Formats: sequence, structure tokens, C-alpha cells
Amino acid sequence: MKQKYLIPLIIILTLLFLALAYFYFFVLNKPAEKVNAAGMKHLFSIYGWGSKEDELLRKPRGVAADKDGNIYVTNTPKGVVAVFDRDGNFVLKFGKFGINEGDLRGPIGISVSDSNNRVYVADRVRFRLVIFDKRGKFIKEVPVLSPVTPYVAKDGKVYLATFGPIVIFDKDGNKISSFGRRGLLPGEFDYPHGLVMDSKGYLYVSDTNNTRIQVLDKKLNVVGVKGQPPSSLLETQREFGLPAGMTIDEKDRLYVVDSFDFSIKVYTNTGKFLAKYGGEAGTLEGQFRYPDGITYMGNKTFAIADTGNDRVQVIRITLPGEESLSERLPWWIWLLFVPPIIWLLSLFGRKKFFADEDFLKRVIEDSNLALLASVANKVYVTEKTYQQFANYSEDEITAADILEPRSYSENLANEISKTYEIDKNNAETLAAVSKRWYEKLLLQRFLLFTENTEMRSVASKRKIKTMSYEEFIEKFMEKS
Repeated sequence: MKQKYLIPLIIILTLLFLALAYFYFFVLNKPAEKVNAAGMKHLFSIYGWGSKEDELLRKPRGVAADKDGNIYVTNTPKGVVAVFDRDGNFVLKFGKFGINEGDLRGPIGISVSDSNNRVYVADRVRFRLVIFDKRGKFIKEVPVLSPVTPYVAKDGKVYLATFGPIVIFDKDGNKISSFGRRGLLPGEFDYPHGLVMDSKGYLYVSDTNNTRIQVLDKKLNVVGVKGQPPSSLLETQREFGLPAGMTIDEKDRLYVVDSFDFSIKVYTNTGKFLAKYGGEAGTLEGQFRYPDGITYMGNKTFAIADTGNDRVQVIRITLPGEESLSERLPWWIWLLFVPPIIWLLSLFGRKKFFADEDFLKRVIEDSNLALLASVANKVYVTEKTYQQFANYSEDEITAADILEPRSYSENLANEISKTYEIDKNNAETLAAVSKRWYEKLLLQRFLLFTENTEMRSVASKRKIKTMSYEEFIEKFMEKS
């Protein structure tokens, strides 16, 4: 094997060895720190904005996102709303633990309106819907009995889930109407935690204590129910353990946090089950303990209030059938195969230069060896031509540094000479320029420098591009 092939081969084998070693020592034998289930990838977790006790998240219940991907979290027992950017960096906090106007004593649900520059917070302890702007400036508060979760619809109306009824406000907190009451029948609710509206104006209610999802049309009539109230808490055969927060993506698919199942369940807006992520309580990144809130941040990314683990987790969900190739293959496969693929692609379509004896004579006569070296690092020639010019030097450049002998098939040379009635030397050059199977596979391009008119004619018939010395000078002299 020629030395020129050894270095790339050694590099590839070294990379493969390192990849296998990394996989063995750091994947197979490393204790799990996070769980990336099929279709769900843990991106990062937010535990607070510092290390002091009053800077840590404690039992966060509600989570919302604005159009820029900023994440708003209700730090429930602390009476604070904390805001982080889409990468989890702390931005600001607002609200004060207390009982006075504008204070927060037990903030649970939260919703953000970009168009109206409003943040709506349900304070279940103070029985208030508290309104701030997006920078945390207090605007107004409205008394409401047992508020749980607000939701801002596209028309700016605010739907507020309470212990039973759902109350509708305008953007400024003025009550418009209410519907429903506490109960078990369709159209009745028991501490619903999630509200979302699809693109057609249908309202979906996560009817938490009734362990079901109810769907209402634009006139607020019930048109669908998923799940049903359990006969007892010991009942195991049911759709939901305890459905809590809910969000919706751009394709009207519902993502429901099931607090008692420690999971996220995904449905179409017609109730068809699509996928489930999680299902086993735990403290690893990617596991949940009594999650409560969820919000969609765009681009398959979600933030979940992982209440029992005192954190917010940001994950990416890829539903079945929507995986890209990079998502379908494990990362270590790419580590194994990407380096050699990159090396092969670097050869893909590469141009190779060839020259005959007459062309090299013109180069040497005009002292243009340096120009040839600037155009082509390697120029392939027959062994006979190489021996003829290898010792020629020009300044600090030697022809042997540029020229490289290339083998050829004697049978092919004889065939070319006989077929096209050309002399043996020219036939040998054309045989050397003939592509080998791997060069055809890599679509490599060949260019033959030649002064021989007969050679150019035969090369054209064999689909080999040629360039005369004059064309060479005209094309490359000015560029140099």
C-alpha cells in the first residue's frame, strides 16, 4: 500500500478506536445522570437563579413562555415569579410574598400575552387574578374564588379556571362572563388545571379531579370528553392518573401533563392518542415527580414545571414518524462514521491533473514550474515522463515535488493505440488518465494538460477534458 493512503487510514482507525473507547468507558459503564427516552430529549433543567435558599425553585406549579422563548415560572411557596431566557439564563423576578395589593402568597397558574404586554398569575391563597406587565410591574388584581390557571386566547380574552366555574375576563381583568360549575357531569369541572384553545376556536379543559379532558365549541357546548371520573382513587384502568397542565402546538396537538402518571401524554385535537413520555417517577434529568405545568416554546421544545423535583425541565419532543435521520440514530453512530464520511466527501468531486511530455517541456522552457505548482499540488504523469523531468528545479521548487507517476494497464494502452491509431507514448498517457472504479464512484474530475492535437481529439472521444499550454497561461497567469 502506498504511503499516501496510510495516513488517512491511520487517522480513521484512530478515530474509530477513540470512539469505541469513549462508548465503552463513558456510555456503557457510566451511571445514568439523565433519561432520554425515545422521542424525548432532555435539554436542560432550571433549579433557580442562585445557590441561596431564596434563590432556588421550590414546588414550582405554573410555567408559561412568551414569543421570544422566555420562561415564566411561579415559585409557589416563595410568592415569586422568576423569568429565564430560552437557554435557562436568569432574566428577572417579580412579585413579593405578602397579603397586600400586588403581593403573591400562593401563585399557581400563569399565562403571558405578548400582544397586550401582560402576565396573568392565579394566586390561590389570596384568591386573586394578579396582572403584571412583562417586566414585572404590577397593574391590577381581581378577586376570584379559588383561581387555578389563566389562559390567554388569541382574541385577548383571559379564561380563568377555578374550583369549578371558568371565568372569562377582558385583557384588563374586567369580567365578561363565566360558565360551568363544580360537578361530575359533562360541562361541569372539578379544579381544572389546564386550558388551551386550538386554531378553530375549540376550548380544551384539563378537568383535573375528574381525570378527563373536556372539549367545548365556540358556544361553550361540550362536544367531546376524553377519560372519565374514577369510581375510586384505587381504580387503575383509566385514561389519566391526574391530568394537570396542558399546552398545544402549531399542529393543534395536545400535550397533557399527567401528574400521578409522572408523564406527558400527546393527543390529536380529535382525541387520538399519539404518544406518552415518562411514566416512571424519578429524580434523574428527564424523569418527573408530580409535574404540574407545561408550556410550548416552539420548535418541538417544551418547559415542564417538575413540581416534586423543585425544578423546571426543558425538553424536546419528536413525535413518532417525525424523526430526522440524526434523531433516529444514536449519537455514537455519528461519532463512529462521520469522520470517515467527511474524509470521503472531501474526495468527492475532487479534480485530478495530468500532463504529457510536450506540455511539461513548455512549462520548463518558460520557467513556469511555480505557476504549475500553484494550480495543482499534484500532476500525474507516466513513469517514463516522471523520470525525464523529476530532477528539474526552478528556484526552490523541484519537479519531483509536483509530479507523481501513475500506473496504467498495458492492455488498455495497446487497445487505445490500436483503436485510435496513435503512437504508444500518447496511448500510455491516455491509459494513465483513464478513471479507476473508485474515481468514478467519487465523481472525480480529470483534466489533461497536453499540446498534442491528436491527443486532444482522442481525449475528447474518451470524455476527458484537456487544456493546452496557451489556455493554461491565459487562465492562470493573471490569477497568480
